[in-house]
Amino acid sequence: MPGRLCRAIKARFGIVLAERTMSTVLRRLGFRRVVPRPRHPGHDAAAQASFSATSPPS
Repeated sequence: MPGRLCRAIKARFGIVLAERTMSTVLRRLGFRRVVPRPRHPGHDAAAQASFSATSPPS
């Protein structure tokens, strides 16, 4: 992602930044890498829907 952002900044403002510099700037601004949780290979969406439909509300 920092690479794409560096290219966009260069195209729009004409400023060249290294990817490492952009990563540091983003981290200082409070941005973090978001990685989705992997799904279990045996994940059954139908069973999950059935369970949530019959479970009492919390």
